[in-house]
Amino acid sequence: MRFHKCIYLLLLLFYFLSLVWFLVFYTYKDFSRLTNLSNSQIKLIPFEQTYHYINGIFKKKYDNHYKEQFITQVFGNVVLFIPWGLLLPLTIKKLSAKFWVIFSGFFLSFLFEFIQFTFKLGIFDIDDIILNTLGVWIGWLLLDILKNFNIINEN
Repeated sequence: MRFHKCIYLLLLLFYFLSLVWFLVFYTYKDFSRLTNLSNSQIKLIPFEQTYHYINGIFKKKYDNHYKEQFITQVFGNVVLFIPWGLLLPLTIKKLSAKFWVIFSGFFLSFLFEFIQFTFKLGIFDIDDIILNTLGVWIGWLLLDILKNFNIINEN
């Protein structure tokens, strides 16, 4: 294996472990919630929560809660998955096609949402899956741009 492939693999592994740590151990520090069944919710209406935050921003202009939640919800979920779209195609050649990168990101996001729901760590939210998948797609596009400008060479 070439040196840069090893670096990409290490970066992908570090990113994945950091993602698991962030989504399970950091975000959900209070594991006493595991016994509270009311934390387990499913939100399947796309962008319902995002709309709620936007509506709150415009109706209550001086309430920073809605702005913080909107930024965390939208940008956080997108940015969190950009590295997957960048690193996966560089690491695993068989999964470098746009479809497989995006599908794997979708599946990974779905898996995290399922774990959150199953273990009562949070809410299964379709918005998170959509925004995470958008982040993967943006990562793949960035990689494609970097390749076209010969900034990243896969060989």
